[in-house]
Amino acid sequence: VQAGIISGFLLSFVTAPVEGIKARLQVHRGTGKHPSSWSCAKEVVGRLGMINGLYRGWLPTAIYWSHNGLYFGLYAAFSQLVQPTNSAVLQTQHGRQVTLQSALLAGSLTSVTYWAWIFPVVMAKNRIQAAPDTSPPTYSSMSDCVRTIHRESGVRGFYTGLDVVMPRAVCNGAATFGFYELAVAVFDAVGQVRS
Repeated sequence: VQAGIISGFLLSFVTAPVEGIKARLQVHRGTGKHPSSWSCAKEVVGRLGMINGLYRGWLPTAIYWSHNGLYFGLYAAFSQLVQPTNSAVLQTQHGRQVTLQSALLAGSLTSVTYWAWIFPVVMAKNRIQAAPDTSPPTYSSMSDCVRTIHRESGVRGFYTGLDVVMPRAVCNGAATFGFYELAVAVFDAVGQVRS
């Protein structure tokens, strides 16, 4: 869990500018305003600088990516809840037994729980990063964005689009952890054959 938090925090320094450019390109797609990612980045830095331009929205990005630790911690917890009761064990490692079915179920539960928890932060991040490039900025801070969302739409405003994300979350979580457990089983089997 701690490794997920630290790695997610460090990753935010790379992902914040990339996600900011992506958000701008998605909002202005088809307008001809930004013909490429590179031209968009150059224009943003030229007009607003690195901090107020490329790194706008860094704080919610850091919070979002730092929750990687929660993602893996949830999987460990759900894996314990859905431990296999039959003999079709995929692998045994450090006393832990896993079936492909339990990995798929635990992965789905993990992803759904994670997205229900983190979605308000993602909503704020996306609104900040996709806001027009003005000076002063549309949102003076993350808390300003949060207050604006709540004032405009109430609590429901933080969950706009969650109904679209959840089916993807079920499939993504199942696939991520199902393939993870398969890979571990394959590498364990190869290691046992070699030894």
